Amino acid sequence: MKSITTDSSLLEDIKNGGMKRQQAIATIYQDKQLKNQVVGFVKNNSGSSDEGIDIFTKESLHWTTT
Repeated sequence: MKSITTDSSLLEDIKNGGMKRQQAIATIYQDKQLKNQVVGFVKNNSGSSDEGIDIFTKESLHWTTT
């Protein structure tokens, strides 16, 4: 299986659809550093950790339906 490592390859795989799209979405959703960045951003803007996690989850799921 191909290792997805760059933003541009993730976007390309999402655009192309199919199994690569699903793998790219899973890669984004499982990225703990990205999740922590989103949560940190929300907290720095008067939000809570729970709100940050909710936003990360909802936006990750958004990619599966668009």
